[in-house]
Amino acid sequence: MSAPGYSGVKIGRSDRAPHFRAKELSADPVYRQHGKWTVVDYRQVEDMFATESALHRRFRSVNEIQYEPARELFRLSKSEAVEALLETAEAGLLGAAPLGRLRLDRDLVDYLLRLFRETGLSQFMDLQEMWTMSLYPSTASGRYFTLNIDRHEVAFSAPLRGTGKSVHMIYLDPRILDNEMTYEWFDARDGQVSTGDYLSAADAGCSVSWIGTLSDAVTFFDLPMARRAVIAYWYDSLLNLRDRGKRSFFARFHNHNAVQELSRLAS
Repeated sequence: MSAPGYSGVKIGRSDRAPHFRAKELSADPVYRQHGKWTVVDYRQVEDMFATESALHRRFRSVNEIQYEPARELFRLSKSEAVEALLETAEAGLLGAAPLGRLRLDRDLVDYLLRLFRETGLSQFMDLQEMWTMSLYPSTASGRYFTLNIDRHEVAFSAPLRGTGKSVHMIYLDPRILDNEMTYEWFDARDGQVSTGDYLSAADAGCSVSWIGTLSDAVTFFDLPMARRAVIAYWYDSLLNLRDRGKRSFFARFHNHNAVQELSRLAS
């Protein structure tokens, strides 16, 4: 964590989403004197106590500021702290196997980065565990990922075995259908549009799905109205979620490490 009024970093652990912890620090009389605390970086690990202890031992002798009641403050640059976190946490990452698989699949990384950017999801990192991403979830279709806004499934991609292609779905505003090029693009990819009711969805939405490679799926966002239609639906849903401040039913499946890895690759 870092704050504008403090030149170092705070290194700690939490059993909840770090962005919630940052809000607590910003309201804490001991720490709020430094201003608003924000998350510099984090990783979800098998043993947070061991990882925290290893980081503290690494810097305690020369860097830790010794005064009470403030704790876990270190005279470090953000880059030094991030480098140490990555080195220390790598061996004990929670769900390390899916993360390693993600790193090897550049086409999936490129699609997810474009999806995060074009939908505006990258602007709502502080709402993680309200929206969730499950990487390589244990589903019958063997999906690459599933994205949910609260209970509502808003995107997924799943490979079609033996074809080299995948089925992709995005839930968005129906204005995507206002352009003739959209229909041409979907016709060329066995696309489908469903405007039927979705019990967990908000009003005025539709799902679009198509078949193609991950690299081809990126071109969906080049369609006229695509970005506007996705943002119109996702932003409204995310803002409503923020107003309610409700943790998602699927929070326990959220892959924090995958989101952090994508954020690192995007920077």
